[in-house]
Amino acid sequence: MARRTTRLLVTPDATSRTEAARAWLAALPADAEALVLGATWEAADDLVRDVVAAAGARFGVVRLTLDRLAARLGTRALTRAGRTPTTQLSLVAVVARAVHLLLAEGRLEYFEPVARGPGFAAAVARTLGELRMNRHGPESLTPIARGGADLARIAEAVDRELAAADLADRATVYDAALEVLDAGSAPMMGLPLLLLDVAVDSLREQELLARLAARAPRLLATLPHGDERSLARL
Repeated sequence: MARRTTRLLVTPDATSRTEAARAWLAALPADAEALVLGATWEAADDLVRDVVAAAGARFGVVRLTLDRLAARLGTRALTRAGRTPTTQLSLVAVVARAVHLLLAEGRLEYFEPVARGPGFAAAVARTLGELRMNRHGPESLTPIARGGADLARIAEAVDRELAAADLADRATVYDAALEVLDAGSAPMMGLPLLLLDVAVDSLREQELLARLAARAPRLLATLPHGDERSLARL
């Protein structure tokens, strides 16, 4: 059995990181499948294009971002559940509706003076998104002083609205992807894995990468110096 190789490169020099990634990909056979995850799709595509331009055609290299990977993996599970991924705009609209209903019922206290203001729904949508990606549900918010109870009520209301509209937020998409990976039915499991400056900002992102990394025969991850959160998660 071939020896599994894993490498993490952390440096402030972007050129060094890119050159290491190119060398890693170029060392694979031209017909070898591989999964390249970039901080942006363009970054991943540029890397593969540079390797092809220097050494000739390659086959089977998939270029994605972490969010695009989660969406691709989770599509079938979400389809079976009859749920459609939200956009940021549609999620803000769901939050705005949930807040409106809570205000009408007189169930907001701390946020009541500002809940009707412009930008409130968008700010709450971002906050709830970060909390849910880190597996913090409504029950963990209630004890928080200065607004925790209100935020928990909003989170519960948003969950109900998403379910009623058959929508899936980002955390639900990741959960669907994790379900597929845990079932061992993902076609991208077991491929050499390259992480090109991918920020790992949440627990769900970490869990998805951990499952892929556990099966990858070769892995290279690059990070810019100073991204301590991603470094700790990787």
